[in-house]
Amino acid sequence: MTADTWWAWFSNNYIFLFDAVVLVLAGFAVVPLMCAHCYLAVVNWTTWEMMSSHRISYLQNLLNDENPFHRGYFRNMATFCCICRPQNWEQLYKRYTRHMSDSAV
Repeated sequence: MTADTWWAWFSNNYIFLFDAVVLVLAGFAVVPLMCAHCYLAVVNWTTWEMMSSHRISYLQNLLNDENPFHRGYFRNMATFCCICRPQNWEQLYKRYTRHMSDSAV
């Protein structure tokens, strides 16, 4: 490619080149964030529960890797993607704590 053909190509495509650079740079922030939130959906956690579990009263008595709302990966994703009605999380948490206290005995 000669300098003239290079300059002609660049003058015709500089906006597309700039857009591609912006998209790649934005992808460095968006892709890890999307992966993190997909993981949270699979394990049935909110961002608040992940970041501040030590300050949330109903999570303080649990170990770091325990999640009272985890009902299995497939069921978590089915609930996240397909169920549009409110969930009664209090009953689920109560059932989990009852199960954990029964297994500790």
